[in-house]
Amino acid sequence: VISSMRIMMTEDSNNAVSSSFLLDDDSSIPFSVDDISKSMTEIEVTDVDMPPLIRENSGFTFLHQRKD
Repeated sequence: VISSMRIMMTEDSNNAVSSSFLLDDDSSIPFSVDDISKSMTEIEVTDVDMPPLIRENSGFTFLHQRKD
């Protein structure tokens, strides 16, 4: 996909060389999904108060049902 985009940029632009750096990024990430999940703090959503707009809208009644 990236090489196809690079070709399209070259064909469409006179100044493609200066813009091609946008496609040169490494798409890999230096950490795993497991690393991300371990770094996140756990939030208990039952302790979060819903905004009035959500509480008053009948389309969100499924959110009012809490596990006890």
